[in-house]
Amino acid sequence: MVKHLSLCLLLASTAALSLTSGGQAPKDGEARKKEVTTVQYGVKDLVGSNVIWRGRAGEKERQVDGSDDIIRLIVEHVNPKEWRGDQSSILEVNGTALEIRTTKANHAEIADLFAALRRSADVQVVAESGLYAVDRAFYEKEFAPQFIKNRSRPLALDLKEQDQLLKASRTEKLNKVKLSNGGRGQVFSLRRAVAYEWLPPLGASKKAEVALVGVSLELEGRVSGDRRFVRMTLTQRGAELLETRKEVTKC
Repeated sequence: MVKHLSLCLLLASTAALSLTSGGQAPKDGEARKKEVTTVQYGVKDLVGSNVIWRGRAGEKERQVDGSDDIIRLIVEHVNPKEWRGDQSSILEVNGTALEIRTTKANHAEIADLFAALRRSADVQVVAESGLYAVDRAFYEKEFAPQFIKNRSRPLALDLKEQDQLLKASRTEKLNKVKLSNGGRGQVFSLRRAVAYEWLPPLGASKKAEVALVGVSLELEGRVSGDRRFVRMTLTQRGAELLETRKEVTKC
């Protein structure tokens, strides 16, 4: 009986101490804010998507490709100081999921970050290309003057000129390519393989080589943040066969 009474007095004294300590006990809102939970996030759809992260105003664009880049983004943009201690942690699982232990406030920011990445990943640039064969007379009349004026650079046709071209041409070698936002890929290529033998110097043996003669076009497409415009950079690579000849060499 005495022991039971002593325990009750001790509890009463502890309660009184907490009531008189003045603002030491955390408020309910602060406790919820600092509460730590573990959430598993699937990132399989983002891994290998070549997502372009634009970040906040003034921040330089960067490419996000793989779970490593995603983790770096989280640590850099979601309360960086909190990842240095024991309270918050990130565990990567098989490169396709992240088990993240942190506060509810940080989880909310992480969810917003993933949503921004997925909005960027949803944007694609679709490029269609083709080889158009036209009569010499049509070309000389409609397009040769424009090429001369533009110094043989690629022409941007308006809708009327495009309609004229489609009606007067025979379309061959069609191609359609889907590129991720900010991605680069070959949209057109027409090259012929020319095989030849090359005799290296210093008496080495002959080697079989191949030259690719023709033209290829590589496109980089980037969509603006408001998704109203597409900026395309077209790179042309070409090789022209000038001459072939046979020579007799002594081995």
